[in-house]
Amino acid sequence: MMSWFEARPAPSFEDRDGARTAALASSASRFGIVAAKAGMSMSLYLGVGADEGHHVRSLPDVSCSPAGPYGPPAGLAPPSARSSAHPAAPRAEIALLRLRETFAVPLCASPEPCRLYAHSAELPDFVVGLVGRRVPYSVVAGRRAALARGRAARMPAAAGLDRLAAAKLAAGPFFLCRISASCPCGLGPLLSSINFAHAGSGPNALVAGRPRLVACDGGGGGRGPLLRCARLAEPPARLPLLAGRSTAPVLSAAEMASVLALPPTMFGLAVAPGADRTFTNAPTGMADPAAPFARNAEWGP
Repeated sequence: MMSWFEARPAPSFEDRDGARTAALASSASRFGIVAAKAGMSMSLYLGVGADEGHHVRSLPDVSCSPAGPYGPPAGLAPPSARSSAHPAAPRAEIALLRLRETFAVPLCASPEPCRLYAHSAELPDFVVGLVGRRVPYSVVAGRRAALARGRAARMPAAAGLDRLAAAKLAAGPFFLCRISASCPCGLGPLLSSINFAHAGSGPNALVAGRPRLVACDGGGGGRGPLLRCARLAEPPARLPLLAGRSTAPVLSAAEMASVLALPPTMFGLAVAPGADRTFTNAPTGMADPAAPFARNAEWGP
């Protein structure tokens, strides 16, 4: 189970290198973050373990309100959940992101600022989310050892990957994650704005699985329909079979914050106001802030 909160950073809030988001993730057994845009406004959500809400409530310069006792996001709404009452409902493309290489190879050698917010004004409505649960250090250590024995030994050019894998071991704790992206206008522009999901990424990269078209249900108003069709998938209970080859996202807290973090700065973002409300922050008018976390049928990985 997870506790979810709608986060309203104050205009003075800053997290330029993702360090505050990474620190929050490191303090929790489960961690989730969602950024959702509808029109010109943005909503932010944070999730932690069921008994760890104090980590979110104590964040400086961030006002948080519970998003409802809905537990973990149960899964992306399956195609079978399309409502016959709304045959003409708009559809959104939804995809889960995996790693291009084995998870022993890091996405980056050092934390990188989250790029999503810098491009958000140019993007159509979207939802991007990341949910993870902590896994033992030995999971990544075992994958690094296998990489050193096998791939790097057979391929001298891949020795650099082993050095990067060794560096990742020092960046724990680690989380088995699900990363999702949703957009009603196609995923291409959105993915190009997410770190590591675009051409030219570093030693590892995020690769979108086959997108699924999901019909938005009719209620909620505002961003409600888009959020409802983009419910996040709960991280799997265990690593997939053949974990040695697995491209499931097992990420450090710093890697997670490099993919999706709280905004580097609130300048230019229309987010529900925090403690020191100014003209740069405007209410979103969302009818049902807990909508993306309501339980629904699971859509498997």
